Amino acid sequence: EGHDWRDDKLMLAVAWLKSLVNREDLERRVEKTKQDLLAARQQMRDGLLVPHFDATDTAAWYLLQAESFATDRAYWTPEGSMRAVPFLTRLGEELPLLLSIKGVEERATRMMTTERAQPDSTLFELLVALAYRRGGWTRVEFVPEMPGQQRTPDLVVYRPRKRWAVECKRLRPSQYEIKEKEIGEELAKPVHD
Repeated sequence: EGHDWRDDKLMLAVAWLKSLVNREDLERRVEKTKQDLLAARQQMRDGLLVPHFDATDTAAWYLLQAESFATDRAYWTPEGSMRAVPFLTRLGEELPLLLSIKGVEERATRMMTTERAQPDSTLFELLVALAYRRGGWTRVEFVPEMPGQQRTPDLVVYRPRKRWAVECKRLRPSQYEIKEKEIGEELAKPVHD
């Protein structure tokens, strides 16, 4: 409370992503995300360790965190913002350059609709494509995926007399890491209780 600054560059990315999907549907999703967070906060006050959001719509959670961080901080959480704000800030700072990448809107739309449970991979692809454009590659294009037909790279990048296929790989926690986290949480449960 009491902060009067806004992060307009971050809001550029938020507005762009919002523009890619049906407004009413997105408003409903973000409102549900707000209510989930409020319910989680109450349960945490009651001593329960619960998730802040519905993991099936992480994209809406990221938008809520970014917009809240950029404006009023009403629904801001440190752990939510740290996952979304740095990436969306970069996209907002360089949105005109990002929009010069062929296929970027289709890829971002898919992140906001059919792949909304796991936006991290798409955000990584967007940032890699942006890095190639910033790095002087004259043309950067997302390659349309053909599931079940053939494997394709994520991007094709061009400069004079050069063309590269780019496959983006983002490390995710292994099953071992996931299991270790679960065991750690179980061990900590008596302390939290």
